[in-house]
Amino acid sequence: KNDPDLVAFEQFKQTFGRDEQFIVALESPAIFTRPFLERLTELHQALEAEVPYVAEVDSLYNVRDIYGDEDELVVADLLETLPQTDAELVALRKKVLASELYRNSYISTNGGMTNIYLRPEVYARKINEKTGEVEFRVLADREIQQMASAIRAVMQDGYQDLADNYWIAGSPAMTDELSVYLVGDMLRFILMALAMISVVLFALFRRLLSVVLPLLVMTLALLTTMGLMSLSSQPVQLPTVILPSFILAVGVCNAIHLLTIFFRRMKFGDGKRAALANALAHTGLPLFFTSLTTAASLLSFSRSEVLPVANLGLFAAAGVSFSFFYTVVLLPALIALAPVKVSHSEMQDRAGDSMSLFDRFLRFSIAFAAGHSKKIVAGGVLLMLLAAWSASQLVFSHDVLKWLPQSSSARQAIEHVSDRIGVSVSMEVIVDSGQVDGIRNAALLQAMDGLGQDMGHYQTSHVGVGKVIAITDMIKETNQALFANDPAQYRIPDNDPLVAQEMLMLETSGADLFRLIDGDYQKGRMTVMTPWVDALHFGDFVRDIEAMAGDAVSGMATVTVTGIIPILAKTLRKMMTATAVSYLIAFVVITVMMIALLGSVRYGLISMLPNVLPITLAMGLMNVTGAPLDMYSMLIGSIAIGLSVDDTVHFMHGFRRVYQRTGNALQAVDETLHSTGRAMLSTTIVLSLGFLIYLFSGMNNLQDFGLYTTVCIVTALLADFWMAPALVLLLNRPKSD
Repeated sequence: KNDPDLVAFEQFKQTFGRDEQFIVALESPAIFTRPFLERLTELHQALEAEVPYVAEVDSLYNVRDIYGDEDELVVADLLETLPQTDAELVALRKKVLASELYRNSYISTNGGMTNIYLRPEVYARKINEKTGEVEFRVLADREIQQMASAIRAVMQDGYQDLADNYWIAGSPAMTDELSVYLVGDMLRFILMALAMISVVLFALFRRLLSVVLPLLVMTLALLTTMGLMSLSSQPVQLPTVILPSFILAVGVCNAIHLLTIFFRRMKFGDGKRAALANALAHTGLPLFFTSLTTAASLLSFSRSEVLPVANLGLFAAAGVSFSFFYTVVLLPALIALAPVKVSHSEMQDRAGDSMSLFDRFLRFSIAFAAGHSKKIVAGGVLLMLLAAWSASQLVFSHDVLKWLPQSSSARQAIEHVSDRIGVSVSMEVIVDSGQVDGIRNAALLQAMDGLGQDMGHYQTSHVGVGKVIAITDMIKETNQALFANDPAQYRIPDNDPLVAQEMLMLETSGADLFRLIDGDYQKGRMTVMTPWVDALHFGDFVRDIEAMAGDAVSGMATVTVTGIIPILAKTLRKMMTATAVSYLIAFVVITVMMIALLGSVRYGLISMLPNVLPITLAMGLMNVTGAPLDMYSMLIGSIAIGLSVDDTVHFMHGFRRVYQRTGNALQAVDETLHSTGRAMLSTTIVLSLGFLIYLFSGMNNLQDFGLYTTVCIVTALLADFWMAPALVLLLNRPKSD
C-alpha cells in the first residue's frame, strides 16, 4: 500500500476518478440516421439508470459541443437537439468525423462504429445498518461484475438490434471475465483434485481408510491455510487460485510416503504400532526436509513487491508446513485408532499385485543406471546444456488478454475495438504547476498542447497512441468559438488573462472542466489512450512519455505518469527481477539444505544436478513450443525446484542410510528404489495428475502452467530413478573398477 506508484495512482483517483472504463461499441452503417440516434439516446439513458456504480456515461449523445452563437459561448451536449432533416444529419456526420475530440474516441474514422464509455465510481457506498451512517470502500471486483452483468442485461433486453454488432470492451470487462474464470476454475480444480487423489490412493492401497484418512488430513491443512488467508484479510487472486489443488496434491504425497512404508512393514509381519514407528523413523526426516525445501522455494516469492505473488509464496509455504505437521502428528494418530489389518494373502504376496508394474519399472531403472552410468550422466549433462541454450532464447511477454480463450467475449471485444478505433486502455499524465491557479498559465498550456500533439504522433512497432485528451482541447475549442467559430483560432491564447477568462466561462457554463483539472486549478490531466498490446511493450512507452512530458514542461511544472498501464509496466520489471532473485535464493537455500541432510558437501552438490535438469528442460521446451514467459509462467521454476527436490531427498537419504550399513552402492540403490522408490513413483503420479488438471482450465496461462510444471515433475522422477543412481554408483565405484 505504501508503494510510491500505487500512492500516486490513489491520489489521481481521489482527484479525477478511475481511469478504467467499460466500452460499449456499436457497429452499424446507419449511425448518422435519426432512428439510430434516437435509440442511442435511449440506450445511453438506460445505462445511466440501470447500471450500478457508474460515475459517468459518455457517448455521442452527451459529449460536449462548444461553439459560438453570435456573442455567446454555447457549451451543450452534442445531441441535445436531434437533427430533423437529412441536411442536418449530413452536417452532423461531417462535424463529428472532422472533430479531433470525437474521432477515434466516440466515432471510428470511417463512421461505422461509435463508443459509449461507462466510468465506474471510485468508491462503493453502503449504509451501516446499526449507525445509519454512509460508509465508503474502494470498488472491488464484485461491483465490477455487477456493472458488467447490468450492461449485458440492458443490451440484451432491448438493444441487441440497435447495431449489426455490439461489443463490451475495456479493461473492467476483461477483469470481470477473468473473475468468472477464476471462480469457476478454483471450484473445478478442488473437485478434480479430490477425485483424482481418491482414485490414486485407493488404487495404491486398496483400502477405504487409506483414502478417507489422508483426505481428512489434507482437507484440514487446506482449511487451515485458507483460514489464515482470511484472518490476514488477503483475497483469492489469480496466482493464488492454484493454492487449494496445490496443497491437496503436495500434502497427499507426504501421506503416500508414510502409508507406503507403513503397509510394507505390516505385510512383513509388524504390528500396527511397530509399523507406524518404523514408517515415521524411515520417512520423518525426509518428509521434514522435503517440506522444508518446498516451503523455502515457495517463500522465495514472499519478497516480491507484487502482492498476489508474495501471497502465493507465503500461503503456499504455510500450506506445505501444515500438511507436514498434520501428516506426522494427526495421520499416525488416526491410523492408530482405525481398524487397519493386513490379510494373509497380502502377507504372502508382499509386493502386491498392484505393485507389479511398479516393480518391473524399478528393476529396469536399477539395471539401466548400473549398466550405463557414464552414458546416463553424460547424456543428462548434454541435455541440460541444450535445454539451457533453448531456455535462453525465451522471450518475455505479458499479454493478459491472451490468457483468455479466443472464444472469450471480452477478448474478442477488446481486440475488435482496438483494431477499429485504436483505443482500449489509457494512462494518465498529470501536470502539476505547484501552485493554485498555476494551470491558467498560457505558456504552460501551450507546452501541454505541444506535448499532446507529440504524444499523439507516438508510434513504435509495438505501441501507438490512438488519442490524447486534455484541458488544452477544451481551451482551443472555446477560443475558436469566441472568434466566430474560426478554425484558425483553434489554439491556446497567448496571454494569461484571456486563458483565465475562457476557463471561467467554461466553469460557469457547466462544461466538464473538472474532469480535466483539479478544483484548485493547480493540476492538469492528459489522458493517453492506446490499443491493447502486450504489457511488456508498455515499459519503454511509459519511459518515453515520462521523458517527453518532463522536457515539455521543464521549469514550469512537474509530471507524474500514472494509471493501470504504468503500474503494470513497473510491476513487470519488478517481477522479472524478483523472480530471478527468487530462483537464485531457492537454489542456494535448497543446496545448503541438501548438504545438511546428507552430511556431505559432495553428495549435496551432485544431488542438485537431477533437480536443475527438469527446470531447464521445461523452460527449453517452452521456447520450442512458443509458450510465453510471462508473470505466471515465471512461477514455474521456483515451484518446480521445490517439488523436484522432494524425490531427490527421499532417494539420497535412503541411499546414504543403506550404503552406510552395507558399504555396497548397488545394493543401496536397489534397496532404496524398492522401498522409497514406490512412494516416489506414486507421488509423481499424484503430482502430475494434480497439475494436469489445470489443462481443464478455461484460461490459457493456467493450461501452460499445468503442462510445463508436469514436465518438470515427470523429468524429476526420471532423473532421480536414472541420473541420481548413476551419479552415486560412479562416485562409489569399487577401486578395482
